[in-house]
Amino acid sequence: MVIRYRKLIQGRVALKQFLSVVLFVFLLSFLSQDHVLATTSYDPYAPVSREERDERLSLTKRREFIRPVADIFALPFDIVKLALDPVTYEVESRHIPRKLTWIYDELKEKGIKPFIQNKGKGAAVGLDIEAVKLARLEERLPGVAWHNKVKWISVRDQFLLSSAPKIDRIFDTPLSLCAGFQYELLGEEDFWGIGPDSGLGQGSNYEQEKTQFTLGADFDINFVAKATFDFGYEHVNIAEGHDSNETHGGGKNNIKAAFPTLEGINGSDEINFVWGLEYDRRNNNKRPTKGHREKITFGYHHGVRGSDARYFEYLTDLSIFVPVFSERRVLAVRFYGEHNNELDSDEVPFFNKARLGGHQTDPEEGLPLRSFERNRFFDDSVAVLNIEYRYNIWHYRDYKLDAVVFFDEGQVFDKFSEIQWGDFQESYGGGFRVYVLDRNIFTAEIAHGNEGTEFYARTGTVF
Repeated sequence: MVIRYRKLIQGRVALKQFLSVVLFVFLLSFLSQDHVLATTSYDPYAPVSREERDERLSLTKRREFIRPVADIFALPFDIVKLALDPVTYEVESRHIPRKLTWIYDELKEKGIKPFIQNKGKGAAVGLDIEAVKLARLEERLPGVAWHNKVKWISVRDQFLLSSAPKIDRIFDTPLSLCAGFQYELLGEEDFWGIGPDSGLGQGSNYEQEKTQFTLGADFDINFVAKATFDFGYEHVNIAEGHDSNETHGGGKNNIKAAFPTLEGINGSDEINFVWGLEYDRRNNNKRPTKGHREKITFGYHHGVRGSDARYFEYLTDLSIFVPVFSERRVLAVRFYGEHNNELDSDEVPFFNKARLGGHQTDPEEGLPLRSFERNRFFDDSVAVLNIEYRYNIWHYRDYKLDAVVFFDEGQVFDKFSEIQWGDFQESYGGGFRVYVLDRNIFTAEIAHGNEGTEFYARTGTVF
């Protein structure tokens, strides 16, 4: 009797365990089915419309599809990341960035701003002194700034001195006024001739000294659009470079002997009138991940004091930044076009013509064609296209590391009728860019093209 009773109890326990397992399996299958229904069916009372839900599902599938491909491309950059991680953590643990930032902010607050940069012309050191802050007159002179800069580039022995007072939003209007003086000793510059067919064997060398006085006005149409007007006087001297001087043992041609009929070979004096319009919808002007920027400029240049310079200048600068599934991956495209049209029998001085070659940031110093020498090509007109794919492969607090792959295509020409497909020059390559607070502090890139390979390290990006 006791044995039967124990067997009955054991049977009931086994039955309860069996029923528990069945119930658990049933609930699990029910929840899985409910999840499937939730992702495949549509609730008419849901806060998201059917179209928006389908779009989200489609976007999720595309991201899941592209993720393995992106991870494969990211593998080579993981080596750089592994090397950078311990260095960054050590620097951060000792609070070095905070200490340097504090010192920099203290100096800047008092009106003294030291800087180190390389924007394509060579490593430069300098000082920007804001006179109004230095004299502690911000409260008495609100909206007034007066920047005075000194910059020296050791590689090319270049020197710049400038002073630029400005009054922002006069009487709380969108109008701002500015003035400026700038003296620039450009040191040695290379020159290979005019046109797309100029060869490296024609290389010469010259030195340029430039003095400028400007008066300008800015009008803020709205938060993203601005109109500008500038009036200026420019004086330029051209001298033989040291590399072409036999007394200095130079091996390059004397520019005045090699190009005796070159426009502006003896310098020039000009009066300039320049009108511009700029529209900027980038989400960040230092490291944009989306948006676009357009700039158009029209200028008239008139020679004085015996100069034969007289020409119109037309300029277009367009750029767009498109996220590729994520703001960590950005396709950046930029087109720049410039045309200088001389009037009658007058001329455009060669140093004010459109220039192509190098990795400069400022178009006035030459347009980027990164596998070529700086200012490799000169002519009245230029068209250049720069395409970059930027991928943020590492992010730690205020630090970011981007990998970039780029392609440049450009040509200089005299008239639009002379554009030829065979005269286009291209370069391609890639590299890395380091950012702190979205400001580029170091860029290392390598570029290859028809005339060889260039490797460079710099600050800032070409656009």
